[in-house]
Amino acid sequence: MKVEQKEIMEQSRHLWIYGRNGENREALLRDLESLYPIKLDRNSPMAIYMQSFSLPIIQEKRDNYDKVLAGIAARNHLDFAIAENIMRKVEEDHILVPEKFLSHINHLFFNKKHDEMLTNEELLRALKASRQFYERYYVSELVGTEKEDIESLKIQFLMIDGFICYFKKAINNQSYFGLVFDHQTPFPVETTMAINGFVSKRCNSDISVKVAIQPEEWETYYDSNGMLIEAIHDYGTVELDDSLKQYIKTKFN
Repeated sequence: MKVEQKEIMEQSRHLWIYGRNGENREALLRDLESLYPIKLDRNSPMAIYMQSFSLPIIQEKRDNYDKVLAGIAARNHLDFAIAENIMRKVEEDHILVPEKFLSHINHLFFNKKHDEMLTNEELLRALKASRQFYERYYVSELVGTEKEDIESLKIQFLMIDGFICYFKKAINNQSYFGLVFDHQTPFPVETTMAINGFVSKRCNSDISVKVAIQPEEWETYYDSNGMLIEAIHDYGTVELDDSLKQYIKTKFN
């Protein structure tokens, strides 16, 4: 294990991981999932390399789109992306999550107009469908097309804090999920603000956000509610190379 990988995962604080984009950074971060797996009856951090967490960039937005609705869509999209990635890892590693977890999800979040989900695979499909719905909803709001009916979803809304809390109880793990957001390609400010939303609140006993970026890339440090993440002073930095030093040198010289 590399020193940087241990530094990233073995502190629960939210982190900005500074390093140049590319295959080396991606490989180092993806490898965290195998180094810090989801395990039953362990009190150790669990790494999730986030996939499909970003909304698309829309070049031609209508002038009067509702920024509040766009922000809500982005937050819901990210919540479902986090839950989907956790269940992706469960399926990939053939983890036997106790049935009581699925019972809690059906009880708390399930749309009673549909048949209940009986397997983790069904839950994964439902989470993916909801994430994709909110992506389409976001695009519809920005370009002005008709939105789909939310009643088609098995899970319409998800409190990710509750989802993770029940998951940790089910597998008997008191540690946290290290969620790695690797900013390899551009994404819209609404996704940036949705990620900032986790950094701006003290949730790191369950969710520790790890944002990998080039120093100049992060568009804003405000969340969707206008909260500046500086307000909590509860995050740190990890440097994978000299990109941060070079950025500071260029910016202030």
